[in-house]
Amino acid sequence: MINELTLKEKIKREMIFLGFNPTLKGTKYLLECIYIIYTEGKIDGINLNSDIYPQLSKKYNKDINNIKCNINYSKEIMYKNCNVEKLNEYFTFFDNFKPSVKLIIYEILNKICNW
Repeated sequence: MINELTLKEKIKREMIFLGFNPTLKGTKYLLECIYIIYTEGKIDGINLNSDIYPQLSKKYNKDINNIKCNINYSKEIMYKNCNVEKLNEYFTFFDNFKPSVKLIIYEILNKICNW
């Protein structure tokens, strides 16, 4: 198992590579989502709304909808800022496809953990 700081740094590097803005709350929340999923060791069948967002809501004392909206906003900013070819290569797409939050989480974990 990778230690917390090393894992979070690897996740952050991948997110910045994709074009996530590290100063946005949603980016911080998404990083935590990825970290929680890694530490719980269960990426398959994860339900963000019932499994992960409530944990973040409690940790940051924010409404679940606030957490979700901030993450989606960060994802939209990432999509606007990232080169389409880079996204297509990262997610192995062949057209201009906007990745979902779950797909972003899955791909980042695959890249850093070789799951």
